[in-house]
Amino acid sequence: MNGMRKLHWLAVIYTLLLALPCTIMAMSALIYLTDYTIGLGGLLTGVINWNRLAVEGSTRWPELAGMLAGQLLILGILLIARHDRRRSDENLVDMAERNRALSERSALDHKPPPTQP
Repeated sequence: MNGMRKLHWLAVIYTLLLALPCTIMAMSALIYLTDYTIGLGGLLTGVINWNRLAVEGSTRWPELAGMLAGQLLILGILLIARHDRRRSDENLVDMAERNRALSERSALDHKPPPTQP
């Protein structure tokens, strides 16, 4: 039991160690972009052909819908599997308790005969 708690804390610590640098980089990029948003907006307006971008986006929406549907399907499968696992764990616990009760009962039923002096 103690080993599992140690493993849990190690996972939390390593996750934080990975998340902190990424968070710092993202915040730095956000600060940089916030300072230069007006310049970037003007640059994008002159460079990007918005009509072509709209046409391209409208042709690719089925790909996006397919990806979202696939992710929802995977999430549903994971939730169903988790629910099934919980139910099977409960069944295993019930079965173990029944077996223990049966073994105790059979031990009481098979008492050795009393010895005669």
